[in-house]
Amino acid sequence: MTTLNPYSGNWDFNLAAHLLRRTTLGPSKSMMDTAVSDGLDVTIEKLFSSPTLPSPPIYYDFENDPGAGVGETWVNVPNPVPAVAGVNNARLIITRLDNGNYGK
Repeated sequence: MTTLNPYSGNWDFNLAAHLLRRTTLGPSKSMMDTAVSDGLDVTIEKLFSSPTLPSPPIYYDFENDPGAGVGETWVNVPNPVPAVAGVNNARLIITRLDNGNYGK
């Protein structure tokens, strides 16, 4: 099996900026500075690491959803049938946005 040779050149701001611009969305100067100080290997490890996901959103004041009460998440709850005012519309919009079908 053929492998790539490790990069042996100088790791500097321009190379860090180039890498981050192609692997992230809108890297800041501080991100680029951190990449330079961390070094190439640590920067690549960070780029390939899985971020910790935030907790799912919860209802804190909406009481009309039959599938999720106040203090509970609605993320994995199926759409209620028949429709509950305000619930299906929001979920339908999110579903369509997620599937690239908004406005259809």
